[in-house]
Amino acid sequence: MLKFFLPCNPPRATAQSTTKVFRKPDGSLFLGKDNRGQTTRDELFLLLRPHAPKTPLKGALRVAVAWRFPFNKGAPKKDRLRGVAPCTVRPDCDNLAKLFLDCMTRLRFWEDDAQIYELAFSKVYAEESGIAVEIDDEAPAVLTPAFADALQMELSL
Repeated sequence: MLKFFLPCNPPRATAQSTTKVFRKPDGSLFLGKDNRGQTTRDELFLLLRPHAPKTPLKGALRVAVAWRFPFNKGAPKKDRLRGVAPCTVRPDCDNLAKLFLDCMTRLRFWEDDAQIYELAFSKVYAEESGIAVEIDDEAPAVLTPAFADALQMELSL
């Protein structure tokens, strides 16, 4: 079991924002890498590197990630008092997860991201912003969807 918290203001750039359509001086179009996406990737590498295991995890993995954005200035007081509120604006969870898991794969948290058989990802507004990660490398005797409950989580990390 690997569990850690990255205190940061989570990036809003996604895997899709790293590739853009550019126009050459002659008017033709080409696909290229956008600096914003690469900057986000570099930031995630720096945040994740200290937590990377010495050897890649093997076997079936369950991964839970909680993306915790800081509250906006106009957030309702009831949400602030509760300490957490759902984030229902862009970027999308699946796009954030793709970029984050790709970074973890490049840092050799695991041999291949195909090893992940269960992924729980949430994005919320929270008092303490950052990214909470939990990786379980012990296959349970009985498969249940209860692992997603881990994201209710640890909002107190």
